[in-house]
Amino acid sequence: MFLLFCGENSVENIPSPQTTQTSLQQEATIDTTTSTTSTTSTLPECIPQDNSEINFENISNLQNFLNRNGFNAGIEDGFIGNQTINAIRNFQEIVGLKADGDAGPRTIEAMKLWTGCEKVDLNLISSTTTTVPQNTNTNTSPTTVPTTTTTVIEAPINSKDNFFYQGFVSIESGNYESYLTTNFKSNSFCSLSSPTQDFFHKQALGMPNDVYQYTSMPELVSEVSTQIVSNSSNEFSVEVVGNGDENFRFYFIEPFTSSYKEIIPRNLSVEPGKTTAIFSKTNLRNGYWFYGYADNGGGYVKATGLKEILVGNEITQEDVAFTEFSDIWINSKSEIISSGKYIENNDILYFNYITDRGFNSHSQLSEELLSSSNTLKIKNADNYGIGNVILINKEFLYITDKSNATLTVERGYRNSVIQNHSIDTDVKKLVDFTDMRAVRGYAIFKGEKGFTFTLPLLSEGIPIEIKISDNCPKDLYSLDYIKVFSWREKGKSTVTTLDDNKSSSVISKNNFTAHKGLESYLYPDIFGNNSETGEFLNSGPKNKIYEIGDYIEFNFAGITKGIREIDYIEIEFKLIPTGNKKTKFRKVIFTPGESEYTYRNLVSSISTETSFTNSTWESGYKYFINYLKVNDGASEVFFYSNGDQINKTTGKSSKHDFYYLDQFVFELNR
Repeated sequence: MFLLFCGENSVENIPSPQTTQTSLQQEATIDTTTSTTSTTSTLPECIPQDNSEINFENISNLQNFLNRNGFNAGIEDGFIGNQTINAIRNFQEIVGLKADGDAGPRTIEAMKLWTGCEKVDLNLISSTTTTVPQNTNTNTSPTTVPTTTTTVIEAPINSKDNFFYQGFVSIESGNYESYLTTNFKSNSFCSLSSPTQDFFHKQALGMPNDVYQYTSMPELVSEVSTQIVSNSSNEFSVEVVGNGDENFRFYFIEPFTSSYKEIIPRNLSVEPGKTTAIFSKTNLRNGYWFYGYADNGGGYVKATGLKEILVGNEITQEDVAFTEFSDIWINSKSEIISSGKYIENNDILYFNYITDRGFNSHSQLSEELLSSSNTLKIKNADNYGIGNVILINKEFLYITDKSNATLTVERGYRNSVIQNHSIDTDVKKLVDFTDMRAVRGYAIFKGEKGFTFTLPLLSEGIPIEIKISDNCPKDLYSLDYIKVFSWREKGKSTVTTLDDNKSSSVISKNNFTAHKGLESYLYPDIFGNNSETGEFLNSGPKNKIYEIGDYIEFNFAGITKGIREIDYIEIEFKLIPTGNKKTKFRKVIFTPGESEYTYRNLVSSISTETSFTNSTWESGYKYFINYLKVNDGASEVFFYSNGDQINKTTGKSSKHDFYYLDQFVFELNR
């Protein structure tokens, strides 16, 4: 895509974009050529934007600017994810700045001076996103699906449900794992709970953004295999053997990350029992990529054999393992938050962490640094320079100029707190953004009343913004556990991890009190009968036999929400064999409508083998409900068919009166 803009404004003190130099005063034209026609159209005069008053420290404003100007930051949710970071890099590349994905002072200055009338070629950006239409039909004859280039996908797919199951090959263990996860993103501290540790943000686990969404928990398909079968300097190919399907999607770990990304093949050919995908190396990041698995919407296939390929020139991709957290802290823009400090509703906090490998140079202040000063002197400045980020105590500073051992800095960088620093205090230079050893992770906060919330973390030294929203339960919240992941080294299928818990002195003081939160929290509940009429409130199949084309339907009208809306309901079925099969379980999930708690699923096919597609059901079993799990984003309650009710948030057990839950039974006719 080639975008033409017009205008006279230039970015003062910012390197010029490396594009073809053309007078912006000239009339701009676009030539569009096809095999049959050739037309020329004249662009209207560009009206410059005025971005000078925008607060780019507000992430939503930054994302809006990037989207308005064609850099594709994705959803403007105020959350710095991979897509926003890549958009920042793309903008930096266009204006000639170091493309590190960090919106520092020079980047923000360039954004403020950007008019929207500059002439840029977005084809120069390495992370252009393309899509390939997905065909739900399975072909048995060879099929070719051409695309123009190999592409890394960043944006999440559209879904009617925010919550679903997703599987992947764990970069920590190398084993297949599946989790309940979500497309939902929010910087609200109490947006999503994980009291049973089976729910995570995709980003925290390194899952790809663009995925098939399973409403029933998927597993590996054991009878199918996949691996890299050829590799040249320009392209490589992957085969899936045992299933010829054009719906396969292929997931790789990018160099210097521990997260999966989908790469779309340049060509895809399908024949009975085999799928062959050819990938171009054009626009892929230089380094060693790792092939993890393929997914066709009916199950996952773990890669075997050759799984690693080099893109570009030979490089060093060996990690230096971290051994401990150097520091972890929470701050507002004005103070460090600890020791149970009271936090007001809608306050913004920032969660920070640094490992012992997060900085590569040490020096000390040679004189006191006051909060009012933007210059400092250090004892040895040999390894410090313009553009470096340094850390003094818990304050980030950005070096804008250097004269011998005197550094001119931006204070309170990355929303840290400006402080006084005494003589001889350590001055630590952070490693570059792309060399951070810890590249993702998660932190778990737990309240005294049992409420548990998980924060997905970015690279060390990059704060995560937390908003204490007014629907947070009132409680004292303490950092309970933190885990971070390094990037994948050459020749390895797993990564180094580092974790710590509340017993450690480095995290024990990280707590705060949401003192104006929701009080007397009301949990979701379920009732079996109308208290006035005695009629049953819930309905479902009773010894029903379903066939293809039927709908499996439950109406749990007896569910009542508590103080918050219900996010999702999970049903676990216990499958009792009618023949020689083994007993097993199947989980399904659905997002309820407003005060409507109905699960309805079309039986599109019936299988004699295990299947995980959303509307395929396995015969040979009687399906009994084992439990209903109701989650409202802050609490989670289980309602078992034997009458037990377990509140996972409080840890308390009781009984519910939905006594006929165990009477809902069905099977599939094949």
